[in-house]
Amino acid sequence: MAINLEQARAAAMTLTGIAAVPTITPGPASVERAPFVGQLVAGLGPVWQIAWQGIRLSLPSARGAADRHARNVIIRIAQGTGQFLGGTIRAEGELPANVRPTPDGDVAQAQLRQLGESYEGLPRLPPRRSLVQALDAILSRGVGNPLQAHEIQALYVTHVRRGGAPIPAWVITLNGIPPIPHKGPRGARVPVWQRNHIRNVVDANTGAPLFATTVPQPTAPLLVS
Repeated sequence: MAINLEQARAAAMTLTGIAAVPTITPGPASVERAPFVGQLVAGLGPVWQIAWQGIRLSLPSARGAADRHARNVIIRIAQGTGQFLGGTIRAEGELPANVRPTPDGDVAQAQLRQLGESYEGLPRLPPRRSLVQALDAILSRGVGNPLQAHEIQALYVTHVRRGGAPIPAWVITLNGIPPIPHKGPRGARVPVWQRNHIRNVVDANTGAPLFATTVPQPTAPLLVS
């Protein structure tokens, strides 16, 4: 069912768990190439683009620790169905030089298939746990600290892993975190850009973190002679 501007604003605040009132503008169909669901997202047509500026995340499990970054938040909701199509929470200013773009489309999809993962679609029902609640679950029981991330990318998808039952899940990638410590004799040769990000999958109904991985990995940087 199509949603109007005010309905989109209310839905965005519920989906994200951000209490501040956002700005909202209409936009064309998304052209992002999210793995598995990119074509579906594009096919849903025009979007509502909802934005907050200068937000500092407040996570209960941080026990009063302040967010180190003022952040700009942008999410997209399908005008025709009200479905969440993706979002980015990014610290103001430039990303650190050693943060490489998260691969999308076929590259990410191929890497995820190697792990036995797939995104089977976009849930029609809203999540029982908001994006902020999922971030808090990552902080308390997952891997990585959202308050240290320079960029947070979020998808809300129907997730399948290793032939299991499909579930609605938040797929949240923390970019620009302190590098994950390397392990083993070869670990010292793993470059920082392969260790300064983590992707957590969180059950959107229960809020339980299911697993975390550094896949998909960015592609190797070009060598300049």
